[in-house]
Amino acid sequence: MASIATSSGSPPMRAVRGTDLAVLAARGLCLLALVFCSGDLWPTVSVGFTFRLSQLAILGAAVLCAIASVDRPFRLFAGWQWLAGFVFWLVLTMPLSLYFERTLGYVAWALNDLLIVVVFRQCFTTDFDTERLLRWYIASFAFIACLGLAQFALGIIGIDILIQQWWFPDVLPRINGLSYEPSYFATYLMMGWVGAAYLLERGIAAPSRRLQWFTLGVTTLALVLCASRLGWVFMVLWLGFRGMLQAAVSLRRGVITRTQLRLLSTGMVLLLGLAAVIFRFRDLVGEVLSKASFLLAGIGFLSETSHSSETRASALEQTWQAFINHPWIGTGIGALPVDIAHQQGAGVTSLDDAKVYEGLSITAEILASTGLVGGALLAGFAVSVIIAYARARPALNRARAEACAAVGWGILWLVLMLQFSPTFLRIYLFFAIAVVVCAISSPVRRPE
Repeated sequence: MASIATSSGSPPMRAVRGTDLAVLAARGLCLLALVFCSGDLWPTVSVGFTFRLSQLAILGAAVLCAIASVDRPFRLFAGWQWLAGFVFWLVLTMPLSLYFERTLGYVAWALNDLLIVVVFRQCFTTDFDTERLLRWYIASFAFIACLGLAQFALGIIGIDILIQQWWFPDVLPRINGLSYEPSYFATYLMMGWVGAAYLLERGIAAPSRRLQWFTLGVTTLALVLCASRLGWVFMVLWLGFRGMLQAAVSLRRGVITRTQLRLLSTGMVLLLGLAAVIFRFRDLVGEVLSKASFLLAGIGFLSETSHSSETRASALEQTWQAFINHPWIGTGIGALPVDIAHQQGAGVTSLDDAKVYEGLSITAEILASTGLVGGALLAGFAVSVIIAYARARPALNRARAEACAAVGWGILWLVLMLQFSPTFLRIYLFFAIAVVVCAISSPVRRPE
């Protein structure tokens, strides 16, 4: 291998090759894609289908990785066989789709999502690369949350930047960031909020505690101001889950720390005090709530919206019925609306028609779209990654192991939220999976 000798007697520096520059550029495109992976509205390019910056960046990174493969090995990863099988299944069943034209676009979308994992594995191969990737992952949520907060502040003073919903038109906006709507924004931010909260709880110093606190702070504020009921519920569920888990661990050990005792007693006093105040001034509380009805209406509590509980239940039932109608091969990815429309006595004749009859729940949607075979292949990939993490964890230092766990908990919370939302091809889900795959695949350091 060519090298450059130095006059100072230090180790020779390896000459920079064209393939090294290609990998460096690919890595930069990956990080750019990671930061803007929630960009449904901007930056995008529309040519029949809408292409997001993240998708185009990943395609560019894939080309650069192909160039670099001249003298670099292709790196496999945990569960690659299952992922390859899923890709083969999508292509094999595409001609049987209920809506071939839409399925063609969705297969391309799915392949781009799966390509994220492959490209990231080729770009982030060393321990240093992976540490930097984990920092960028956490920081990306802080960046998008800050964009959302700026969107809220500018909306109040009359500057509308990609705002999709308002409590009061042109007066008080709901944050949606770069996403289609506040609920999409909340599902994206939840991964970063959970990840930062977990790292702080575990006392991990990498990424830096300052970055963790900043990310937790701005994502909390953004999640509150976007006013997504689903986001609020899952924030409370996380806090309750971790609180009960910590309490269970303390009880099992027979030790309750002063901090836990203080928090428990303070919480009980506050709850009892709040209940007493509400009961004492119940008439006044009722009057205040009635005057604040515009807020409740804005987030759907007092209005019939397309995301009401009745609508969600109906969409979930119809999605499962579509799976029952096509149990083995599914309707075809992207063709689920055709079956749902048929159940309602309607038809789908255009892409706009299809958007009216989207399914619900990531689990039901995967099964209905790709059948039992497709669902089993994706489940096999997920299980393979989990097993690989469990096997790699003893070799990881504590910071890396907990960082992987933080990303994993974020993925789990996102998947749970997507049980109540349409479209399982959320690109940021695959970016998170790619981060975990890189973290458990790169050279690791023994526990410190």
